[in-house]
This record gives sequence, structure tokens and C-alpha cells, in this order.
Amino acid sequence: MEYTLEEIEALLDGPDTDLSRVGYVDGVPIALGDLKTIIAIERELQRIQEIYFSGTPFEGESLDNLNDLLDQVQASGIT
Repeated sequence: MEYTLEEIEALLDGPDTDLSRVGYVDGVPIALGDLKTIIAIERELQRIQEIYFSGTPFEGESLDNLNDLLDQVQASGIT
């Protein structure tokens, strides 16, 4: 049986869903709990990409803050 992403998310969020049960994604067996985690990670990566990697150039205070951070990293590294 094939599901859309929305259908899978609804299934995984269901109170009666056994997250230890194994399903198949593109023919690869995966525990439903692991699939739920993978989807959550993908959603978070998408959110981060939309916020921080939008292609919008840094300007004004944002550009100043970025340059200050770069100066700090170059001068003293990251600890």
C-alpha cells in the first residue's frame, strides 16, 4: 500500500500506532518510530533552510554581525 507524506504523518501521530512496527520506504525496511524521527529531521532542515538559506543577501546590521562573527572565528577560532 502506498501513502502520501501527509497520510504517513497522520498514521505516525495516531495514538494506536505501534512505532516498533516495520514498514517499507522505497523497498527498504524501517521501523515506524525511526521513520517518524526522519520526517521530523527533514521538516526541521526545511525550516532552517527557509530561514537561513533563503538566498537573501545580508545587509545592514545582519551583515555587520556576520562580519564580526567571521572576524572572531579568524582571530580566535571556535571553542
